[in-house]
Amino acid sequence: MLSAIRDRALVWPTALTFVWAVALVLICSGPFDLAFFGGPILLGIATLSAVPALALAVGFAIERGWPQLLSALVLPVAILITWLNLHAVWESAILAGGYAHLNAMRPFYLYRISKFPAASRPNVTFFDWDGLTSAVFDETDEVASSHPSEAWKERAGLPCDVTQVNSAGGHFYVVRLGC
Repeated sequence: MLSAIRDRALVWPTALTFVWAVALVLICSGPFDLAFFGGPILLGIATLSAVPALALAVGFAIERGWPQLLSALVLPVAILITWLNLHAVWESAILAGGYAHLNAMRPFYLYRISKFPAASRPNVTFFDWDGLTSAVFDETDEVASSHPSEAWKERAGLPCDVTQVNSAGGHFYVVRLGC
């Protein structure tokens, strides 16, 4: 069987590597329950999908099909690196999911902010996503300071303290809350 595909590299392990990465970011852009339950399930399925690629890699190594071996190893190596750096991968997926969510919702948020009367328009608006991240629109950019004032915290109406702030441009921030 391996000799039939010996002359070409495998594409599906590389494609699955990208599919699992994008799926993890999309899961982390959703509600908390989706990320909390969906993330581990997705990582389990991704790990199981690496088993056939690893089996093929062993077969290619025995037959000395080096280009095919390398193409088959992409997925198992990516999964191994993911498990060895799980905290960093998880945090990165949460942040990327927050940016994806904010960029998808930005036009709506700008529309909502523009509908406030100019005299009473708040300079801080909190958008709760019920997820792992939330968004803040802050014209003063005080959310990015190391110690926002108590007055700012009151105006922002955040349910708890901000533990991580990432600028998304245009006075928008992706934040993690320490609730």
